[in-house]
Amino acid sequence: MSWGTNPDSLTAVYQGPNQNATIGGIGPGSYAWKVVALDTYGHAVANTGTVTVLRQYLIGFVGHSIVAGYGGNNIVGGFRGGVLDSLRAHLGPYERVKSVGPVTPPYMSRSVVDDSCLGIVQATGSAVYNAMTQIVPLMTADIWVLMTGVNDNYDPEGLTYAVALIDLMHGRNPNSRIYVLNGLPRPPTDNSGGNSWLPSFNQGLADTVQLRQSTGTNAFLVNADSAMSDSGGVYDSVYYCDGLHPDQPGYDRLARAIYSVMKVSSPPVVP
Repeated sequence: MSWGTNPDSLTAVYQGPNQNATIGGIGPGSYAWKVVALDTYGHAVANTGTVTVLRQYLIGFVGHSIVAGYGGNNIVGGFRGGVLDSLRAHLGPYERVKSVGPVTPPYMSRSVVDDSCLGIVQATGSAVYNAMTQIVPLMTADIWVLMTGVNDNYDPEGLTYAVALIDLMHGRNPNSRIYVLNGLPRPPTDNSGGNSWLPSFNQGLADTVQLRQSTGTNAFLVNADSAMSDSGGVYDSVYYCDGLHPDQPGYDRLARAIYSVMKVSSPPVVP
C-alpha cells in the first residue's frame, strides 16, 4: 500500500500479508492511495483512489438557561452562535467543530448554530451535575464551555457543584480545554441574595481555575461579570432583557469574551 498527498509521488506505507494496515501520523488533508494485491501465483491487481481526512473537535456547552440561550424574543444564537462562528472562522480547511449534548433549545433561530448542548432552564448546579452523571454519563468533548451558579444565587453549594463539574469534565477528557464563565452581576435592587454571594463565588471560581491549572487541568476563566458590566464595573441593564437573562447584544458580548480567552489560552483551544 502506498499513500501521499501527491498521486504521482506516493510513499509505500505497508507491505505484507494483512488485509488491514494502520497508517500513523496522518493529519487533516486530502490524500491519494494505491493498493497492489498479489495472489500466490504472482498475479497483481491494483486499485487507486483519494480520501479526505477531517479533524473534528467536539464542543460541549453546559449549564443553565443562559447557556440554552433563553431571553425572550429576538435571540438569534445566544452566545453559542458567536462562539461557534468565531471558532469556525479560524479553523483549517479540513477541520470542523461540532456541538454535542442532549438538549435542543427552542430559543435559537440562527441556522448555522448547532442546537446541541446541555443547557437546562432553571437548573441549579446540582441539577446540571446530576444531568451530566445520570442522563449523559458518556457525554464528552474536546472543548467545554461551563456556566452555572445563577440559580443557586451563587451560594457556596453552587460553587461546590461548579468545581465538581470542572473536575468531571477533566475526568471525561483529560486533554480537553475547559472555559469557565464566572457569575453575572445582578440588578442592585435584586433581593434574591445573588449579589451578596457573587463576589465569593467568582473568587472561588478564579482560585479553583488557578489551582487546577497548576495540577494539569486545562481550565480557563472567562470574566463574564466584567463583560456584562458597565465601564465602572457594575450591572448595566442595557445588556439584559429581564434583569437576569441577556438580550442578543448581551449574548454577543459573552461570546466575544469567551472567544477572547479561547484564542490566547495555552494550550490553544484547538491544537
